[in-house]
Order: sequence, then structure tokens, then C-alpha cells
Amino acid sequence: MSARLVRPMVLLCVLALGAKRAEAIGDEYQVRGNDLIVLIDSRWAGNAHGGYYPIRIRLTNRADDRTLTFRFTPSEQLPSVERTIRADQNATLQFTLSVPMVGQGSYGQLSILQDGREIKDLTRQISLPGVEYGGFERTALLVVSSANVDCRAFEDAVDRSGSTMSAVTMGGSAMTRTSDHQVVSSESLPDRWIDYSGLDMVAISLDALAELDRERRDAVLGWTHTGGRLLVFDVGEPAAESERLAELLQIPVGADEWTAADPARRRVSRVVTQESHRQPKPDSAWLAQSQTFSHRALLVGEVYAFPKDPFPGTARDWAWFLGTIKDRQHQWTQRHGISARLPQSHSEFISFLIPGVQGVPVYAFLALMTVFTIVIGPLNYLVLLRRRRLYLMLLTIPTIALVTTVSLFAYSAVAHGFSVQSRSRSLTVLDQRHKTSVTFNRLALYAGLAPSAGLTFSPETAVFPIHAPGSSFESRHLDWTETQSLTSGWLKSRTRTQFLTVTHRTARGRITIEPPENNRMNIANGLEWDLEAILVADATGQLYWGTDLAAGAGTRLTQASLADRNAFLELLIRHLPEPPEGAGSEDGAFFDLGASRTYSPYGRAAPVKFANGTLETSIKGLLTQKAALPAGTYAAVLRNNPDVEIGVESADEQAGYHLLIGYY
Repeated sequence: MSARLVRPMVLLCVLALGAKRAEAIGDEYQVRGNDLIVLIDSRWAGNAHGGYYPIRIRLTNRADDRTLTFRFTPSEQLPSVERTIRADQNATLQFTLSVPMVGQGSYGQLSILQDGREIKDLTRQISLPGVEYGGFERTALLVVSSANVDCRAFEDAVDRSGSTMSAVTMGGSAMTRTSDHQVVSSESLPDRWIDYSGLDMVAISLDALAELDRERRDAVLGWTHTGGRLLVFDVGEPAAESERLAELLQIPVGADEWTAADPARRRVSRVVTQESHRQPKPDSAWLAQSQTFSHRALLVGEVYAFPKDPFPGTARDWAWFLGTIKDRQHQWTQRHGISARLPQSHSEFISFLIPGVQGVPVYAFLALMTVFTIVIGPLNYLVLLRRRRLYLMLLTIPTIALVTTVSLFAYSAVAHGFSVQSRSRSLTVLDQRHKTSVTFNRLALYAGLAPSAGLTFSPETAVFPIHAPGSSFESRHLDWTETQSLTSGWLKSRTRTQFLTVTHRTARGRITIEPPENNRMNIANGLEWDLEAILVADATGQLYWGTDLAAGAGTRLTQASLADRNAFLELLIRHLPEPPEGAGSEDGAFFDLGASRTYSPYGRAAPVKFANGTLETSIKGLLTQKAALPAGTYAAVLRNNPDVEIGVESADEQAGYHLLIGYY
């Protein structure tokens, strides 16, 4: 067969395999052995660019009490994950093994160990989502339903939205994902919000949402609070009038915060689906009315309410829906500003270094090693030869080597020490009305000597690594037994390391704000953090300003003048991320930034900008609006870290920046 025929056939095979791996993946199976009955459910969607992939496990122990370890071992670039549980006799347990999707791997094996020994015949292969390459990105949808749901029209709308039109080319052909959705029953849902962190949308009926137990419903709402899009259908009435919906979403009943659909945004389809020439399809299944659906903010995310079931709908219907989502927030990389799975062109890494922490002085070390080579070799030999004591080389060579090694170690210790240094840039969004907060934190760490226990975060904090240009995957380990313990590979000694963390938590602290009188407003700081400055918008939108408010203290704010607003804007631009002076210069003070992009076997990776993520766009919104705030909100600059997790017990923070946006 000629080479001209072989090459197209190989490309077709590769594309077919790529499309198969690109779809929502996973399986449900049961294994039995050693008096154990284990049901494994790994069906899920999303995680193409990051998030935690939930492997749900239901275990029944028919033997005596025992301790079991469930371990996921990757076959390629993914972290190894384990969780140890105590199983009582005849007990049935249900839990989740969450795998951080922070590498390019897509499969591994799940094994069960007792007393450190693997139980035979219970080990199975687990398939996980592959990486999404190129400039396209599909929207990941999870539908919660006990019945089959037709999502083809939704996938056609995603195609038409343009999110998949820019595909990686390979020999003139294109590799695109064919779909990214999954339908699961409510019984298999995980009970922590981070297990939904790889998704873009979750669709669930109002009845199914009501039937969820409290932990699972809180997990879905917590994920929505952090930026997800929740679709609630079969509401049966307009969302603003549904007391049942308001109770489940933990929001007040009313029309003020709900926005009705705009039928004028419906567009005529310009792309013909592959099946359209085989059989005619209706142009629309939804009514072109404002009552078709409505939406409102839910902290950082959004909830969409449909009085009826929107599935299957048509591509034009779903394109109308997708068109209501601003700034492509239904895409993972747009919300977070990174890809946690690919070492993409995060050239912004260099803009968030810890002040005073220099990189390895390459040229200085090369010069020192050159001098060392000359001294230990020719010079040492000539000096001893001249004195006719060559036998002393047995002593001088190891002595010179020891002195050089100790000198290098001492220089490094003096320059950087053994402690951990950090830099944080955080945004906390606090909803005092519902005692909920979400914190986004860009975190830089540098350890003179990496902590032996690694990094530790709570199970309510999602941790996504930000890759330096030119970096490659290194093995990592995560233990969920007691908390989220990143035991090895996440923070190395004398290596610049950066993360994006997202935390959802219950927050009982509040700033008590009284209605203004005589152009003044009394407030009391019931938070545990000192405020450097605060700007408050009353019920009419009038701004009030104050400074230096300690935790537990009260003060009286005055109406904000133009000078006050400018002072607040000055605080907002303090410690802006920017490349340090001398970065990338020939003196070798910083690592080489020549590789601003990385390449995969499938093509060039698309750039992702951290500046487009929720953290930076929220700060930018305050700047562009000249510190104008919606009524009933406030913004405050904090003096110190407001309990933002950094993974270690203590660190010397440099150039910290902490912003608080609150709803009261």
C-alpha cells in the first residue's frame, strides 16, 4: 500500500480514537471478593481542563470490622490518590474518591488494600476524561435524572455557538470533541462541591432537587456559588413566584433579582447539522416567550429556571439559552483563567513571583563550577606536583569538593532560608444574608526546604496548579483519609510553585450596617479581620467611606467624595501582578522564559489568560466602574490574610492582596 494511502488511514484512526475518548466517560460496575461487595460508579462529564473527578464507591462489608484503603494508581500523568476508611461488620458505606485532574493522563487502576496488601480480583481499570487540545472548548453538562435524557440538541447548539469551531489541525484534519455530557441518577451524586468542579452546567428537575438529601443539595448549590450554571426545570410556574424553588435555593421569593428570557436574542441557525439532510427537524420546541426561562445570580454563579422540561429542545432553542450567558462563563478556562491539565502558555506565571525570591543564578553557578573544576583538577595537581606530594590528592580532592558543596548549601540557605514564603492575591465574596462565602486565591509558594508533610487543604478547597512556561508533569500524591493532604510532588524545595484555589464555606461573621442618617452611616466589624478601607453602597446606591476598622470595632462612615473613591482605587491597584525587574535577562537571575507555549502531539496548545478568570475580572470591574457598587453591597481591602488557606501552617507573606466584596 502506498504511503499516500497509509497516511490518511492513520489520521482517520487517530481521529476516531480521539473522538471516542473525548466524550463523557466512565462506567458502573460491581466487584465481589473477600466478603466485600463494592459498587463503583465513575460516570461523569467535564474535567477536560481541570477539576476533581469523582469516583463514587458503595461498599458493603460482610466480614469482621476492618480498615480498607482505596487507591487510584494512574498509568500515566495523573496524581495517585488514596483514601482509608473504617468498615464495620455488615455496614454499608458510601463515599467518593476524588481525583484531581491536573495532568494529561486519562486512565489508571482502582485497587482495594487491607493491611497494606492488595485484595485480589477486586482491581479494575478506570477510564477518565482525556485532555482537550487546541483552541476549542466544549461545555460540560451533567443531567441528573433516573431516565434517559436526549442531549443531542444541546450538543448541536454548543457546536453552533462557535466554542468548537477552532480545532487543532493534524495533517489538514481536525480533532474535536463530539460531546461532553452525562446523565446520572440522584443516588449516585457526590456530597462535596469540589466533585462538581470540573463541570460547567448541572441540570436537574425541581422534584429531583427537592428529593436530594441536605448534603448533596448543599454540594450542588456550593458548586453553583463558586461560578457554576445550575439549570432547574419542571418548576411549574415562573421562578419569581415559586416559593418551593426559593426555599431550595435558599433565596427570598420575588421578581427583583430574576431576569426573564429575551426572545429577541433568538437567532436563526447558520449551521446545518449532519442529520438535517436525512430527516427534517423542527426549528424550535420552546415557546419564544420571556416566560420560557429566567435566570439570576447565585453568589458568583447563576441559576436558570425553566417552568417546563427543556429537553430535548432544538439546537436553536439551546443556542438562545447559551447566548444569555455573559463572557463565555459556561467554559471552564474562561471562569478560572487557567488550564490545570496542560502546561499551557501561562506566561503570566512570571508576573506573580514572590518579591525578593530570586531564581537559581545559573551563570553564577556555572562560573563557580568552572572555578571548582580548575581548582580541583589542574591547579591542585600542579601545586602538589611542584611540592612532590601527589599522594595528598587523596585528601585534597574530597576536601575541596566538601568545601564547595558546603559553600553552595550555605549560600542557598542564606539567600532563601529553610522556611516557606508566600504571596496571595485573594477575592472573597461574602453573602451575609445566607451566611455563605466563596474565596478565589492566586497563591505563590517558595520553600527553602519543602515541608515533610507536603501541603494540607480542607476538603472544601479546590486546588489547581498553575504551570510555569516549559514545565512538565511530575508525579504527585493525594491522601483523603483525614483531609486533603497533598503529600508529595506538589511543593518542591527551592522551586517556584503557584496555585489557584477556590474555597466554599459557611461564614457566620458579618459587617453590621445601619441605615444612614444625616449623610453618615454607622457600621460594626463583626469579622475576624482588620479592614484597611471600606466602601459601602446603601439601599439607594449612595456610597459611604471609612478607613482603619479593626476586627470587633465600630465606626461612622461619611459620604464618599471623589477623593475617597480615588483613594480606594489606589488600593485596588496595589501589588498588581507584573514581571519583576530583570526577569528573563541574560544575567540568569530568573528561569528561562523562552518557551511561552508548549506543544502536544496533537498540535499547539491554545493560550489561556489568568486575567480573564473570575478573580481578576471582578477586580477589573470595580476599577472600570470607578468603584461604583450595586445597592446593598460593600467592598473592603483587608490588612492581612483573611484565613485564606495556603497549604502550610505558616509562611512569610510578601505583597499580599486581599479584597472582600459583601452583600448585606
